[in-house]
Amino acid sequence: FEISAKLTAKIKMIAASLRGPFSQVGSSAFRALSSAVSFPDFILQAPETKIASLSNGVKVATEARGGGLANLSLTIVVGSRFETESTNGMSSLLKELGFAGKSSEISALGGRFSAEVGRESIAFKATVLPSDVKPALKVLVDAACLKNLTAQNLEAAKGSVLCHITGAQLRPEEHVMEHLYDAAFLDSPMGMPVFGTKNSVASIGERDLTEFASKNILGSRVVVSGAGEVHHNEMAHACESLLGSLTGSKLGEVDFPLEECPFVGSDKRVRYDNKPLAHIAMAFKGPSLSSEYYFPSQLAMSIMGKYEESSGLGTDSSSRWHISLAEHTKTVSAEAFSIGYKDTGLMGFKAIASDCSLDNLMWFTMENFMRICYKVTDEEVLRAKIAFKAKLLKDSASSSGACDEIAHQVSNFGRRIHPTELMARIDGITTEQVRETAYRFIHDQDHALGAVGPIYELPDYNWIRRRSYWLRY
Repeated sequence: FEISAKLTAKIKMIAASLRGPFSQVGSSAFRALSSAVSFPDFILQAPETKIASLSNGVKVATEARGGGLANLSLTIVVGSRFETESTNGMSSLLKELGFAGKSSEISALGGRFSAEVGRESIAFKATVLPSDVKPALKVLVDAACLKNLTAQNLEAAKGSVLCHITGAQLRPEEHVMEHLYDAAFLDSPMGMPVFGTKNSVASIGERDLTEFASKNILGSRVVVSGAGEVHHNEMAHACESLLGSLTGSKLGEVDFPLEECPFVGSDKRVRYDNKPLAHIAMAFKGPSLSSEYYFPSQLAMSIMGKYEESSGLGTDSSSRWHISLAEHTKTVSAEAFSIGYKDTGLMGFKAIASDCSLDNLMWFTMENFMRICYKVTDEEVLRAKIAFKAKLLKDSASSSGACDEIAHQVSNFGRRIHPTELMARIDGITTEQVRETAYRFIHDQDHALGAVGPIYELPDYNWIRRRSYWLRY
């Protein structure tokens, strides 16, 4: 949707009060926003998110949406970033162990259970009937608290993780983002592979997992979220009985210290001339999730957009980057991104292209990055706002998407951000702020690059670095 010009001044004034870390916005700003701006009903009438905190710091957040199914998630703020070189792969083993030996319970419930692991979180998820919420929560809690840890289950989990590592070695082009993280955060936990290495995974024992879990699976790092046909009080009481004995923490839920992971300008290239296509990922250091530059960076990358050769748009796209790629390269797909973490981020692009197009791909990509730093237009920013708001609303339109979004926001910001506030933050961003953000994070800055495939035509590091600024007099 688009907000009328008469409300622009009010939105900018209120958005200025909202600028800054998400966790620091008070209810007064939200009330002022709701009274000053006329949002569509589907924004104003978004379901309320109820949040309860247990005595040990566990957060229980629910959003009653109806729909006949209950979507549940138990998220722990722990991942490969919390590991060391010798324990790399520990989080992946926790994920694989989650539902080990639970096939009979899961079959009896008849729901859908899954687990995900990343650099800063592990999530155990379930979609079940409303009547099965309590037993499903028990399955999730058992998964998170290592109740399924046995020697046999551990060996099976190791086999699964090692199989994934072997697959990544056989198909390195499918894991180019791992190479990017390795180059960007060299010799730091953030740069280590999420699934670990063969040596580190093989050396992990039951005692190592137990010590890792006792150190990192704390009440203040756990968020239980639910959306759909859920009842807040029932879920809170169930979590109290299931998670009440979990060790708490003296630190706040989003304020515990993290080991610094400095960004390093470097590249990692794996050349395979027998591969049909080159896979490239390049990024600059980006803003963190709580940075005032986070949303402007999202708009800057939305201006670049996502290009697909198979879409048929070609030169009819609204993105100048897409037009250049369609006219001058043989790019199969390309996408700009801004990924935020608790205290750092990445801002760049990834692409799949023909071996004879890499020079042109990098030329036009850097040209468009610089254009955002110097000459981005109001029309481009407006179009990016509409596209970004549509994406946010689409991601949380379903109960499963809303459940994931609640878990992400509560674990990172300590609260659920109302759609009204999100829309106001985006609408309050000016063209100058987008330009300033791109200039701060891209202009004349070192980059990290990961590339796999026939990359003999890919320009070297200094060539790309030199095109991160324009000489203008």
